[in-house]
Amino acid sequence: SVLTLTFMKIVLVGTIAVGVTGGLLAWRERPEPGSVPLVLLLAGQCWWSTTLFFRITSTSLSAKVFWVDVSWVGIGLIPVAWLYFALEYAGYDEYTTRKYLLALSVVPAITAILGLTSEFHHLLYVDTQLVAHGAVTSISRSPGIWFWVIAIYTYLLGLLGALPLLGLVTSEVSTFRGQSLA
Repeated sequence: SVLTLTFMKIVLVGTIAVGVTGGLLAWRERPEPGSVPLVLLLAGQCWWSTTLFFRITSTSLSAKVFWVDVSWVGIGLIPVAWLYFALEYAGYDEYTTRKYLLALSVVPAITAILGLTSEFHHLLYVDTQLVAHGAVTSISRSPGIWFWVIAIYTYLLGLLGALPLLGLVTSEVSTFRGQSLA
C-alpha cells in the first residue's frame, strides 16, 4: 500500500542518516582497530539503502532495474567490510593485510561488474518483471547462478566475521565481552 511505501521511505532515510553519522564517528576514531572497516561497512549500507530508496520511488521497469543493478556495489562491500572489521577489532591483524583484503574482494568486485553489465547476461537475474500491487509497483527478478554464488559468499563471510566477535564475548576481559556482545 501507499502507506507502507511511505513508511519504508522514512525508515530508509533514517538508516542512511544513522549510517552516515556512524561512519563519520568511526572515521574520527582512526587509527583505532575496526574504525576504517566500520566506515566501509556503513558506506556499503548507506549505498544499499540509497539505491533501495530510489528503487521503490521509481515507477518504470528500466529505472527499478537500474537501481537494483547499481546496488550491488554497496551490497558486495558489506560482507568484506564486516569480516575485515571483526578480524581487526578482535586483534587478528595477520589476516587484515592488503593481500587478504584484495583476495576477499574478488567475488564482490565480480558481482559489482555483473550488476553494472546485467543487460548483457543472465548471471545475476534470469527474468525481470514489473508487478503492480494497487497503486504501488515493484520489481520481481528470478535469481541467476551468480546470485546464489554471492548469496552463499555473503553468508559465509557473515559467519566468519561473527566467530572472532563470539570469541571476544567469551573473553575473560569484561570490557571486550560487553562491546562484542553489543
